[in-house]
Amino acid sequence: LNGPADAVVGLQWTPPPLQKALGFPMALRFNIKVPMYDPGFLAREVRGQASNFPSLGDGQVDMTLWLSVGGALPKLPLYLYGEIGYRFRTDIFLGSGNRPMFPMNTPGDTVSFLDTFVFNLQVGWNFIKKSYLTVSFVGAIPLGVNEVTKGNLSLGFGLYIPFYKGLAFELSFDPMIWAQASARGAAISAGMSYSF
Repeated sequence: LNGPADAVVGLQWTPPPLQKALGFPMALRFNIKVPMYDPGFLAREVRGQASNFPSLGDGQVDMTLWLSVGGALPKLPLYLYGEIGYRFRTDIFLGSGNRPMFPMNTPGDTVSFLDTFVFNLQVGWNFIKKSYLTVSFVGAIPLGVNEVTKGNLSLGFGLYIPFYKGLAFELSFDPMIWAQASARGAAISAGMSYSF
């Protein structure tokens, strides 16, 4: 009822001279996270009970600069992929102009998020034809500690099995192994994908 979650839009670029000099795939990416909901909705609708309801997100605009590298290992059925980035956490809130209510805040309190180091590392094993088993290590590490800046680390496992032309079955399990200012949990997904 309050709208969709966060939209992430970005631009990615591979400088040709750098690509040629390195000899493996790499790219620079800049993206912006824009909340597609009103962060003050819960505080207005249920007031003091806002912390009893799930939030669609932190409700403010973030910008992240990424460096991505990766590729297949010669003569081995393995690939490596890695991304590191720096997330600029702004104090720009969209919607009605109301900021979200956090359990420790009272109306009118300011909320300030800490910038965050982010990364995504993955190794994939081509075990049968074009089928892959993957292991991923993903994290968001805030540059400091406060009660509203979330941090987490997860160690995940995935399976990719093509079965008809471009169609493939995908399965993943991503348990969170550490969390700060956030509940720990796990994500499980299964689905079909199609490659053109």
